[in-house]
Amino acid sequence: MTAPSWDPQRYQGKHSYVWQLGAGLIEILAPQAGEQILDIGCGTGQLTAKIAESGAIVTGLDSSEEMLRQAREQNPELTFVKGDAANFRFDQSFDGVFTNAALHWVPDAEGVSACIGQALKPGGRFVGEWG
Repeated sequence: MTAPSWDPQRYQGKHSYVWQLGAGLIEILAPQAGEQILDIGCGTGQLTAKIAESGAIVTGLDSSEEMLRQAREQNPELTFVKGDAANFRFDQSFDGVFTNAALHWVPDAEGVSACIGQALKPGGRFVGEWG
């Protein structure tokens, strides 16, 4: 399967409803100051930045370099890394893993599940929404 091509300007313009509607998920995540949070499929980083407003230390992960470039330009103080949602590994563990309208694009559900499980600290939480 070929990875989809993403246009950051089109996403922020015509598809802004995706991250706008996903903002309510952050209340469920309930990020706390100092917590480590991973945002899988962060796109252009709007929700990553919202999570960071809580004082959490958030890392955005996305497979699209175009989307990450926009995220980094808009939020230079945040960390964004390129990676595959079904095949990533971090040296640290996370208090929470968050995803909004991204995982339905990833055909390897087992890989995603394994990566999320590996990324979470014991007792950590996962909050996600599929489109």
